[in-house]
Amino acid sequence: LQALEIDLQAQLSQRNNLESSLAETECQYNTLLGELQNQITCVEQQLAEIRAEIECQNQEYKTLLDVKCRLEQEIQTYRCLLEGGQQDLM
Repeated sequence: LQALEIDLQAQLSQRNNLESSLAETECQYNTLLGELQNQITCVEQQLAEIRAEIECQNQEYKTLLDVKCRLEQEIQTYRCLLEGGQQDLM
């Protein structure tokens, strides 16, 4: 009986040590998980900012392209007018 009691105490002590080790490991992983979640949140925020910036640049590009096209049309109109005027003089 005494040997069984000693064995029981040893098993209980080992169980307590394992539970303590498990709790410590869980704490470490929870800390790492929290850090990773913070990094993910930061990267997602940066991504959202970059997407907004790209969208703004895309809108500016479309506006500039539209202005370019209108200017090219206007230049072509003036060329036609100048060529027509030169032909009238000849």
